[in-house]
Amino acid sequence: MARPPRPSWDRDSAFFWEGLEQGELRVQRCAACSALRHPPGPMCPGCQSLDWDWIVSTGRGEVTSFVVHHHPPVPGFTPPFVVALVEIEEDALGGEPGRGRARGRRDRARGRDRVPADRGRPRLGAPPLATSLGDGGRAGDGVGRRLTAVSFAGRTAIVGIGATEFSKRSGRTPLQLALEAIRDALDDSGLAPSDVDGLVTFTMEENEEIDVARGLGTEELRFFSRVHYGGGAACGTVQQAALAVAAGVAEVVVCYRAFNERSGRRFGRAQSGFAGPVERPTNWYIPFGLATPAAWVAMFARRYMHLYGATSEDFGRVAVADRKHAATNPKAWFHGKPITLEEHQASRWICEPLHLLDCCQESDGGVALVVTTLERARDLAKPPAVIRAAAQGACHDQQMMTSYYRPELGLPEMGLVGRQLWQQAGMGPADCQTAILYDHFTPFVLMQLEELGFCGRGEARDFVADGRIELGGELPINTHGGQLGEAYIHGMNGIAEAVRQIRGTAVNPVPDVQHVAVTAGTGVPTSGVVLGGDVR
Repeated sequence: MARPPRPSWDRDSAFFWEGLEQGELRVQRCAACSALRHPPGPMCPGCQSLDWDWIVSTGRGEVTSFVVHHHPPVPGFTPPFVVALVEIEEDALGGEPGRGRARGRRDRARGRDRVPADRGRPRLGAPPLATSLGDGGRAGDGVGRRLTAVSFAGRTAIVGIGATEFSKRSGRTPLQLALEAIRDALDDSGLAPSDVDGLVTFTMEENEEIDVARGLGTEELRFFSRVHYGGGAACGTVQQAALAVAAGVAEVVVCYRAFNERSGRRFGRAQSGFAGPVERPTNWYIPFGLATPAAWVAMFARRYMHLYGATSEDFGRVAVADRKHAATNPKAWFHGKPITLEEHQASRWICEPLHLLDCCQESDGGVALVVTTLERARDLAKPPAVIRAAAQGACHDQQMMTSYYRPELGLPEMGLVGRQLWQQAGMGPADCQTAILYDHFTPFVLMQLEELGFCGRGEARDFVADGRIELGGELPINTHGGQLGEAYIHGMNGIAEAVRQIRGTAVNPVPDVQHVAVTAGTGVPTSGVVLGGDVR
């Protein structure tokens, strides 16, 4: 059998890995305030001391969550295997509340935990008393800090949308996909390449702005910007563009994302090529077998199920709704292919509690959006989608897909985004007739409904029942089919669908749409927008 991937070491973490080699579980401790911290870092987030030492844990604790990994293969592990998240007893005895929790993983298949092997699966402990989760960001809540009026809200608009076809093998370079999508968006807006003086994209985008500008024939670029954190950047690109045009830095800004994610680098496979040591931050997860986005999300999902009584069938209702909407969308990959809840439940396990049909597809393609001032938008041919609000958010102890060391597992960063959106737009969740919720994995859709205030904490399992998130329901979501049904273009195709709903040109139109809430990637620092019609 191949050996498990090796972790990278640095000055701040060497003590931990050296301890494992000696059969010890070492946890970093602040020398000034005694707070425990994992993963370790150079500064205590509680008192900002740079002095630290470590303790040797007994290895005893309470299982917080666990997953059963089935697919894809991870070197050094034979599926199915269990990876558990354990709250060590020292955290309860000596860790200071509010300064982070020290939690470690144990791999039952490799005999490194204290869950009896003959039990089959760990039993989850009671919910921790401390909680970082809010009340869902209902209208009227503050955002923790008083904000002044946002300059771009209600003064900027998306005036053009464009996309390639969505496929599994495009046969073109990502640059060609980007140029095709941008050309389509400019044609939709009635603007020319010579009008474009700004470009915004993702840091993960491989197409350089100057190459895009050169291909388009754009003469001058006065603004170019990139947003971090994978799919969490989607709505952030709109915010950056709106800020630029509202400030007068640029007049017409194009947001774009293009890739061959299915025929090229596939994000859903085990992360890292494992040719060398696994770098931070995934060195704390991949060597223990927690190596895929599905596995990272599954850890959250198991805890959510334990806390609120949600089931796999509840997650499946999101997939059923998305595929129902995709079935009537000619541009969706799964056009004409709805699924039933029974088919969802029968699909193979990827990482329990996630089935295959809980996971978004992988796609080749590109999407582009054109942003300008509302004043200019009113002189163009098509109705503008006014940017009523746009926000980004990251919260305490934030990590990329693996924020396991907070007082409770959840998506508080989406709650932060939601509170900003409602405050900027001067409205609340009840004022949205439809929503486009980032659906790379179905459990996070339920959590988003709660964080954004569409329902209360733990109530999403009831909210998604009885067709309430389907066309004709209380809040139709992902009317284009979402990333589960239309395509996975890092959420940019969802923003385009929101524009179509505002214009009244969607293939699955929701009646009397005035506002649409859109979210970007979850589990990471994220973003969101609220789009609305032009009301003079």
